[in-house]
Parts: sequence; structure tokens; C-alpha cells
Amino acid sequence: MESIRANHIIVSDKEEKVKLKNRLYDSSSYVPWNIESIQADRVTKTGKNIVVGIIDSGVNANHPELQGALLPGGFKDFVDSSNTVPIDSTGHGTHVAGTILGRTIGIAREAKFIVARVFNESGEASDEGLLAAGDWMLERKPQVVNNSWGWKQR
Repeated sequence: MESIRANHIIVSDKEEKVKLKNRLYDSSSYVPWNIESIQADRVTKTGKNIVVGIIDSGVNANHPELQGALLPGGFKDFVDSSNTVPIDSTGHGTHVAGTILGRTIGIAREAKFIVARVFNESGEASDEGLLAAGDWMLERKPQVVNNSWGWKQR
């Protein structure tokens, strides 16, 4: 581990639970372990003037951490083309958006974003939808595009 990240301290699950319990008493200083592990709470860049594209299950644009961050016309549904209202099929897209640009503890808190919904309620996407979403992103030219997908082998 030292060759990957210098001065990184590895603790046991028990130690981590004790640290978590102690931090929960002072919620103003609590940083979730996954955010702390990538040191997102120490990021000095704000994301100002950056547009992030997210190709995922959609987004709950009304989530308190994301309000005001979705650009006008920044949602396209490739699952249901008649839908124009931002929705999230599984919650994953909203989670991703919050990690990237959540207003309280996201990595780029001042960034704006656009979303292509490609995954349905079952977490499935079509090849056509994925390709069309990629084209849509290319047309809009965000500086960063997130694609945190997985798949099952058949």
C-alpha cells in the first residue's frame, strides 16, 4: 500500500466503526468513509464553469444536493423518449451526481450537469440507447462524462 499512497493508514473494521461512532457525535465534521477515502473533503477546486455529463439511470433533479445544478434542457431520456421530466429509474444516477457535484460534499460543488437516462428500472440498457446517449453528449460537449456502468456476463 505504501507504494500506492504514501502515509496512508489502514485500520481494521473495528477501528473504523469506533472512528465512525465518534464522528457521528459531531455531525458537523462527519465525512462518509468513501468520501474521506478519496479525500474529496480536501478538494480545493470548485468545478466552477465545468459541465459534467452523466450517462446512467437518470437523476432526481429535486434532490437537495443537486438543486439548481441541472442545466436547462440538460436531461434526455433514452429509455422513454416521450418523457421530458428528469427521473431516476434506480437511484444510481442521483447517487453518482451527488458524489460528483453535491452541494455539501461533492467533488465539484459548483459544477453544472447534464444527464442521459439509459438504464430502466431493471438496470438494463439497449446498445442503441447507449450509443444515442453518447452522441447526445458529444453534441453538448461537457468537459467530463461519467459512465459508471457494469454488466452481467451471459
